[in-house]
Amino acid sequence: HARGVQQVAQPCCANELNTARFVLDLTTVGLAAAATDVAEMGIMPMHCRIRSYTLIPENIGAGVTCNVGIMTGTPSDTDPARTIGTQLFSAQAINNTPIQGAAVAAYNLEPTAADRSIGLTVDVAIAAGAGKRITLLVDYYL
Repeated sequence: HARGVQQVAQPCCANELNTARFVLDLTTVGLAAAATDVAEMGIMPMHCRIRSYTLIPENIGAGVTCNVGIMTGTPSDTDPARTIGTQLFSAQAINNTPIQGAAVAAYNLEPTAADRSIGLTVDVAIAAGAGKRITLLVDYYL
């Protein structure tokens, strides 16, 4: 689970807008098609609210869908029982086109008193390969 985990910047003032860039590099290690092979993209800081988000798949190929959402458990924990929700994307087709998020569930995520992880699963295995990566840009504020 901890592959690719990145901590985001903490704003110094309330309502300050920040952008987190989470990159899942699939150049040397692929991603299995299993609900239990959750890629932890990054960690959202406590008390944050999502303003907007974009998924940018590169060189993934056709016929792959993904789920992206908040993970259960503690950030960076490698417990294989951790799962993800679908607050950001549910069964979203990915190929080589950026996808602007529009899920009401993502915008309605309430702030929490603890950091949270954002994870990703795919329905078709993605083999490792040159230039393959999935980037998630998240604009958030406290």
